[in-house]
Amino acid sequence: MRSVNRTVHGLLKRRFGSALRFTQLTNLTLLTLAALHGESLQPAALARRLETKTTFHHNEKRVHRFVGNPRLPSTTIFGRLLGMILTLGPKGKLVPVTIIDETDLPGGLKGLVAAIPYLGRALPFAFRIYRYDRMPASQNVIEREFFSFVACLLRFHKLEPLFLLDRGYADVELIRYFSDELEAHFVVRVPNNVYVSLPGYAGRLAKLGRPGQWEAISYHGTKPTRLNLAVFWGKDRDGKEELVYLATDLPANEAQERYRLRMRIEEDFRDF
Repeated sequence: MRSVNRTVHGLLKRRFGSALRFTQLTNLTLLTLAALHGESLQPAALARRLETKTTFHHNEKRVHRFVGNPRLPSTTIFGRLLGMILTLGPKGKLVPVTIIDETDLPGGLKGLVAAIPYLGRALPFAFRIYRYDRMPASQNVIEREFFSFVACLLRFHKLEPLFLLDRGYADVELIRYFSDELEAHFVVRVPNNVYVSLPGYAGRLAKLGRPGQWEAISYHGTKPTRLNLAVFWGKDRDGKEELVYLATDLPANEAQERYRLRMRIEEDFRDF
């Protein structure tokens, strides 16, 4: 056990030591070890597993103070965490594409999470937490700021941003934002009620009714934009077959291959 503790402490010190104060690094190490030694990530459960000589009540206060500390340099930590994740490739078949998900958290909180797929899991490296009733700006602004931040992190590590997004991000204005302003690649799963125009067909995707790959189609009825479309058979949450529709700036066959990485990972991230 001591050798594991020393290994974890050494890893965290190498990756985050210069960005954190001594007490912050100590608390991060204690919390990491507590997380590794149990299944629950609830603060009380973590406090029970902290390897200290103090009481549970003191440990619980320690956990809350650390995770609620506004002085933690989260943006710096996110960049270093991404760097640590990238060391896993290429032997582990790490593919540097970014999955963006919005997830419900306790207490009425929402979380935007950026993660990289690895061996059937999503490894988070950045997040943004907010509440609908206390948003400092509109949700669109919050999302775009987060996408921009993630793109900057990836480019710092000499990676071209490629975002894999679910149906909640199928808005045509957001798609234009990725292409025109962020200049990032995207693969967005879109709902079947979107209007498209492609050779031999114009109408809702639902009535297209067949798999295929099309380049430079017209996407959206009133504010059309040009992009590529991939349609293939997948499965819904109940295991039933359904057509999956992808809008992308990549070649359609490549987009389909990339998006399957997302489909292998449960929507709410297994580890969450």
